[in-house]
Amino acid sequence: GLAALNVVNTALSWFIINVTILVALVLYRVLNRTVVHGRWNVGISRNTLIAANHRTMIDSYLIGHITSFPTGLVMPWTLPYHPAAQENFFRNRVIGWFSRRWRCIPVRRGAHDFNALQNMIETLPKGQMLIFPEGTRSRTGDLLPGRPGTGKLIHDSRCKVVPVYVQGMSDVLPVGTAWPRLLRRIEVNIGKPVPLDALLALPDSRETSQAIIDRVMSHIQVLKDDLELRAERRAARRALRIERLRAILQFVLHPVSFMRR
Repeated sequence: GLAALNVVNTALSWFIINVTILVALVLYRVLNRTVVHGRWNVGISRNTLIAANHRTMIDSYLIGHITSFPTGLVMPWTLPYHPAAQENFFRNRVIGWFSRRWRCIPVRRGAHDFNALQNMIETLPKGQMLIFPEGTRSRTGDLLPGRPGTGKLIHDSRCKVVPVYVQGMSDVLPVGTAWPRLLRRIEVNIGKPVPLDALLALPDSRETSQAIIDRVMSHIQVLKDDLELRAERRAARRALRIERLRAILQFVLHPVSFMRR
C-alpha cells in the first residue's frame, strides 16, 4: 500500500543521494583539491539550515557531500533537502522524478512562492536543508543581499543556521562552460551557528525577516574575509620560499658575488 511505497521511495532516495555523493567525492576530492575548514560545525541535529554563498550550478553537490558524508550513510536525516528552481529541476517527469529523490523542493524562481516557503517550513524540522540565501548566483564573487524569504524560513522554523562560504568554484565551472574543470583548488569555510535568539523573539514581519538574513549574510562575509586572509598568507609564504630558493641558487652558481652582497 501507501506505506510500502513510501519505504521504497525513501530507500531509493537514500541510494541515489549516496551514489551522487560518491561521484562528488571523486570530482571534488580526487580530480580537484578541496580544503574544508570547520566541517563539524554543521553537526547532526535536525532542523539545521546550511546557508551558503552561490557561484555555480553545481555548488549544492559540493556542499551537500561535505556536510553529509559519511554521516548520511547511517543518519539519513543529514542528507540535505534543497530548494531548487522548478523550471530547471522539474521541467519534465524524468528530471522531476530524480529531483524528488535528491530531496529537491520545487521553487518558482523570480516569484513570491508562498507554497514552496510553507513546504520548506514544514520540511526543515525533519532534517537538514541547504539554501542559497542570495537567491541567485553571484557573477563577481561579491556577496549579494540575502532574500527576506530565507529570513522568514528561519524565523518560523526556529532552526539552527550554519553559515558557509565557498571559494574557487568559479574556477571549476566558469560562466558559460558546461563541464567542470579539473585540478583546481576549492576552499570551504564552515562557521559556527549564527546567534539569532534576539531576532527570533521579534514579531513576524518583513523587517524581522530582513534583519535575520542580514545577520546571517554578515557571518558569511566574515567567513569570506577569513578565506581571503588565508590566501594572502599562503601567497606571502610562497613568495618567501621562492626568494629563499633564488638565494640558494645564486649562492651555488655564483658564490663569490653572493658573498659580496
